[in-house]
Amino acid sequence: MELLDQLAKLNADREELIEERERAIRTLMPEELRQQLDEVAEAFHQRVQGLDAERESLENAVRAQVLRGGETVKGAKLLAIFQEGKTSWDTKALDGYAAAHPEVAAFKKKGNPFVTIRER
Repeated sequence: MELLDQLAKLNADREELIEERERAIRTLMPEELRQQLDEVAEAFHQRVQGLDAERESLENAVRAQVLRGGETVKGAKLLAIFQEGKTSWDTKALDGYAAAHPEVAAFKKKGNPFVTIRER
């Protein structure tokens, strides 16, 4: 579809522009400063990765505790919201059943269609 191709090109152009900006900024800096900035960026990247791993571990612990307790838990700034499992039905089988029992069709609801755009 042409519109999707235009959108993909626009996304690519945006990313390229951001990268071009970064390259332009870095060319204005002396090599020594670029190296120092790279070192700082790497040091912070490692620290962020450590925090991400710790956050993931804590999130898993919170999820497990909330699932065991079966109710929403409130913290000072966050909520861990317990949600019952969603009910689903075998639509194909029920449509077949409804063909033989048309009164069941009155309970069928269909939502509005929607579109999700993602990369291939």
